[in-house]
Amino acid sequence: MVAQQIASIQRAVAAHLKRFVFEGTELALNPTCTMFITMNPGYAGRQELPDNLKVLFRTVAMMVPDYAMIGEISLYSMGFVDARRYDNIFLYIHYQTNLNLFNYLLNSILQSFDVY
Repeated sequence: MVAQQIASIQRAVAAHLKRFVFEGTELALNPTCTMFITMNPGYAGRQELPDNLKVLFRTVAMMVPDYAMIGEISLYSMGFVDARRYDNIFLYIHYQTNLNLFNYLLNSILQSFDVY
């Protein structure tokens, strides 16, 4: 059922329609709409997607960012010679924050040392 609904929307987008009929109701179509399915395979209780739904989407693999490497490269780009020495600090900051806050903290720390 869901695969048929998604296919209906995808066909309407591909045909550049302004309006389309979705399950008996005429709807306006935003041409920039899109759909994503987020899966975390391997967790207990998770099931595979049905094949008729899988074929409607492209597979994209994602990975967790390496915060120590991001911090190290940032420091090297700012002129630090021994940035690898601070890897543990960046890992600790990462576990306490997210990437945006991580970058903000990094820049704030560097500004306090008048590196810029």
